[in-house]
Amino acid sequence: MHPIDPLWTVSVLTTIDLLGSGPTFRSAWRNPHEERMGFYAPATLRNGLVILALEHHSLTTVLFPAAGAAAASPSWR
Repeated sequence: MHPIDPLWTVSVLTTIDLLGSGPTFRSAWRNPHEERMGFYAPATLRNGLVILALEHHSLTTVLFPAAGAAAASPSWR
C-alpha cells in the first residue's frame, strides 16, 4: 500500500469544495446586491481565524482555509 501525499489530498479536497461552491458564487457575481454579506463575511473571518490558530503553517495546512477565505471574501466583487 502506498502512502498518500497530504498536499495532494488537500489540493483535491480544495478543488472539489471550490467547484461545488460555483453556483453560489456565480449567482453572487451576477446579482451582487441580492446576496447577503452576512453569509460571506463570517466565512472569511472564520477561515482567517483558522489560519491564525494553526500551530504549524505549511501549504498543506493553510491551503484549504486560505482558499475558503479568498472565495468567501467580499472583496472579490
